[in-house]
Amino acid sequence: MLKKILFSALALILYLEAYAEPVPYLQTPTHNSIWINWRTTNEKESKVLYGETTEALENITNGDAEFFTSTEDNNYSYTYHSVQLTGLKPDTRYFYKVISGDQQSNVYSFKTQPVPGSKGIYRFIILGDHQLQDDRYVRLMKGAKSIAEKKYGTPIEDHINLITNVGDQVNAGTLKEYDITHFKKSETLSPNLPIMTIIGNHDVAGNNPLKYYNDHFIYDKIEYKGIKSNSEYYYAMQQGRALFLMLSSEHAGMTQYKWAKQVIEKAIADDEIDWIFSYNHRPLQAEQYVGDVSEWVRDQIMPLLNKSEKSVMNVAGHHHLYHRGQLRDYPTYHIISGGASWDQRWGQGTEQDFDDVQKTIDYWPFQIVELNSETGTMTVETYVTGNQAETFAEPKLVDSFFRTFEKSKPEKPYIEALEPADAIELPYTFKSSAYSSQTGYDYNSVQFQVASDATFSDLEFDLIRDYENIYGKHPVGAKFVDLHKDINIFEQTLKKEDLHNGIHFIRVRHRDRNLEWSDWSEPVTFTTVNGIDGDPELELSKEKYLPDEEVSISFKFAPGESGQWIGIFREGQNPVNGVISTKWDYVSGSEGIITFSLEPGAYYATLFRDSGYDLLYRTKYFYVGVIPKLETESTVFEKGETIKVKFSNGPGLQKDWIGIYKEGQIPGSSSDQSLAWTYINSTSGECTFNNLPVGDYFVSYFIKEKYYEPAERIYFQVVEPTSVESEKSPILVAYQDAANQKLNVKYTTNIKESGTLFNLNGMAVKSFSFENYAIISTDDISAGVYILRINNETKKIIIQ
Repeated sequence: MLKKILFSALALILYLEAYAEPVPYLQTPTHNSIWINWRTTNEKESKVLYGETTEALENITNGDAEFFTSTEDNNYSYTYHSVQLTGLKPDTRYFYKVISGDQQSNVYSFKTQPVPGSKGIYRFIILGDHQLQDDRYVRLMKGAKSIAEKKYGTPIEDHINLITNVGDQVNAGTLKEYDITHFKKSETLSPNLPIMTIIGNHDVAGNNPLKYYNDHFIYDKIEYKGIKSNSEYYYAMQQGRALFLMLSSEHAGMTQYKWAKQVIEKAIADDEIDWIFSYNHRPLQAEQYVGDVSEWVRDQIMPLLNKSEKSVMNVAGHHHLYHRGQLRDYPTYHIISGGASWDQRWGQGTEQDFDDVQKTIDYWPFQIVELNSETGTMTVETYVTGNQAETFAEPKLVDSFFRTFEKSKPEKPYIEALEPADAIELPYTFKSSAYSSQTGYDYNSVQFQVASDATFSDLEFDLIRDYENIYGKHPVGAKFVDLHKDINIFEQTLKKEDLHNGIHFIRVRHRDRNLEWSDWSEPVTFTTVNGIDGDPELELSKEKYLPDEEVSISFKFAPGESGQWIGIFREGQNPVNGVISTKWDYVSGSEGIITFSLEPGAYYATLFRDSGYDLLYRTKYFYVGVIPKLETESTVFEKGETIKVKFSNGPGLQKDWIGIYKEGQIPGSSSDQSLAWTYINSTSGECTFNNLPVGDYFVSYFIKEKYYEPAERIYFQVVEPTSVESEKSPILVAYQDAANQKLNVKYTTNIKESGTLFNLNGMAVKSFSFENYAIISTDDISAGVYILRINNETKKIIIQ
């Protein structure tokens, strides 16, 4: 007991000392105002003293205090103070301190933002994604402060205008995490530089997502030229001659799209905006954990931004590393600056080298961005502080890039003469002319395209290569791995499988490090011979094979080289070096047939070259084994009714299972989880499912804990009980009786109605009239899916 008392007393002392000297947090700055926030234990007073010198804090502004408490953190609590200073001079340094009762802070200083549209130097820092309660984010903060003061001088607020954060400032949206993980760890710079953040996926996690985000951040009144989002979750702000479009990739939809479209169109036409920076937590592209991106931002928002060269950079987090690429056809950088968070290193997830990503570095980064409106130049430097494996005493510069407006593009290149042009045998190396530019900027990228037509509408080959390609785990003693270190990107070798025999057109263009593309070269015509007449492919004789039946696979258009082989892999296996195929064999020539004998299960076949894992083709899944059968007592069940599923003729494989999905879901998709499921431990039997909500479903049989479906799906509905009636809210219920002989329709209304049964092609099948209740004979209606329409209500009907 004594230990418990001492521990509690110590915790109380630490808790009281946590806010003994309040540390301010600046946010939502303008050229004439700023919000100042801080936390105390339970003091009610919220007062700021400020002035233009440390000796004359002659101005006083009072604000609000709100007591926050969280039961999910064992009643963790504090008082959050908010004071807005207004009527300030633009681009001016102010000194201030905050006061709450007997508690007061040190004297700090900040600088107001420049007048919107005014010219000069504007600098800001990018960092974030710091959801862990350790010192990683503090090291980023201290590193950014150290580098900025060494480059530009002290104090930092005289030289840096703003900090932007890429989201995930907490691991789950609890009060304690906001206090300790975000505000406490921001204290290195939060009293001097305003911090503006966006929403990440972890910010919407927890039992009460976004409650404390809304409580702490004051974004809903931010506007750009009178355009407000009226939301804390996304906003747009002009600082100097830059527009910051702060999006929420977690709230994708038409409401945010319409607001963003209005802002973007206004900014493109605005003579006082030179640069547009778009922020979204989930990135446009990623080489680690491939596919974990925001398709909504990439496909919906970026086309709006791409209408103007003002859109210079898209900034994201989510992945805990540094990544920098550039859009293929637009002078826009896309970066990931996700530091100080969960372990994300090479080899931990699905990876792919994309040609629109120039470098991926698994260290924790921050950026310092400088905008010079006099020269129309943006310069960016990226520094890293280390990762889980190593820590740097001083941040290391790992990347720098820039964008300057109104500079000429590189000279138009040409394809060097082909020998002979009328009979090219692949592999063949095509060569571009040398890079040339009047600007003095060095080259960055070379893009080759080959098409079957002179307009290049039917591309057969399209690849961009940058002068560097930082990708993959670096060996001990090496800094990074540059896949293009020994590659001449002005040459492009095409292999046999890249092009079919016939006539082709090739062209090339060059990109400088200012992201300007040259014009395309004049297309050159050539003819390939002694190659292949089609893409390599495999074809199965069928998709389902009985036990002990040989699986026959034909191949054609193979390169015809030594070392080409066909492998059989089980569902879910990844065909990379080290993964053993179930069966395999070498094949010779460009076409032929090969057979395999396989145990029951789900598989796919692959075609490789060079005795390695250079994949040429992969089939869909196929199945070996008996075909299971599923049955349900009915196709329509009332809500609360137990759904019995009978199965028979199962293959009896380990961890086969039966699952229920909503109609339209895709089993195996990361976003489509089964609503209910159970393992099958025998070849026949029965399983039951309960408590499914009203809706349309299917039940299916799956193989070996994976997602192959050997049996036919059974579709069914869950409907409201037929006893439910409501004259105020008519309910349409349709179901077949237990014997599947009659279609029963219940429509709760006192008015005589008429109804029509349509097939899925929109053709009327049967019409009827009734009051409250009707039975439609299904004797003359074939099995299938129909639409029952009564007045403006519709119901999908499955008739067996």
